[in-house]
Amino acid sequence: PPTGSERAKGPSLDIAYRRMRPDFLQAWIANPKRILPYTGMPVNVPSDKGVSQSLYKGTSFEQLNAVVDLLLNYDRFMESKTSIKSSIKVPPPAAAEKKSANAQSQAAAQ
Repeated sequence: PPTGSERAKGPSLDIAYRRMRPDFLQAWIANPKRILPYTGMPVNVPSDKGVSQSLYKGTSFEQLNAVVDLLLNYDRFMESKTSIKSSIKVPPPAAAEKKSANAQSQAAAQ
């Protein structure tokens, strides 16, 4: 969890897609003080210069739309990035099952 005073903390954005309309979210991310004049949230994507092109190539408008799109689809994005399938190993057969299988194959061979 973030540290610092409670007043300095921002809202939890991981569920923004459930609570916010796209047009409001875009206006808020673009210029938070226009929506909440007393907020401490900075302008994250300046309209005149955008952010570093190494993070996301594009104009400031395209970068802003990308942030809004990510927040509105965050649940799907995280599901696509978080998979435990490769961590799941099929367990080897139990010793009793091996004995039973061996006994059956010996009986079949006789």
